Amino acid sequence: MWIYVAYGLLTLAVLQGPIAWLVRTDASKHGVGNPDTWLYGILLPVWGILLVPYYWSKRTEALEEE
Repeated sequence: MWIYVAYGLLTLAVLQGPIAWLVRTDASKHGVGNPDTWLYGILLPVWGILLVPYYWSKRTEALEEE
């Protein structure tokens, strides 16, 4: 049982790196604000995955302002 939890957390950690980099480049491209803050926020274990939907809402607001 614990091995599945460990593999799940490892998978999340591996996926968070590319997601964080994509969010950072997208934030700087669309002017969402503080792209490096988004990068480091998403790289935090577990909380980073929860931050992605919040970023997406901020991105939508920034695109509407353009």
